[in-house]
Amino acid sequence: MAIGLVYHSIAVITMMIMIGAQLTRTFHFNEDTRNVFISLIVNVGMPCIILSSIFQVEIDGSLLKKILFVCPFGIC
Repeated sequence: MAIGLVYHSIAVITMMIMIGAQLTRTFHFNEDTRNVFISLIVNVGMPCIILSSIFQVEIDGSLLKKILFVCPFGIC
């Protein structure tokens, strides 16, 4: 079930990229507008996708142990 959530998140991110690519072909955005869109996607959209995926997974003891094991490696 967790792998399905990963595929779903990747599909949502891919759709966001395709929509953005189509919009830039259709409309001419100046650099400030482009930076605002990039900032919104990176600072709002991506964390929302990640959090929605996390809230759909049941966290039991073994998964929590794996998360605590992997977290120190992500800090390095």
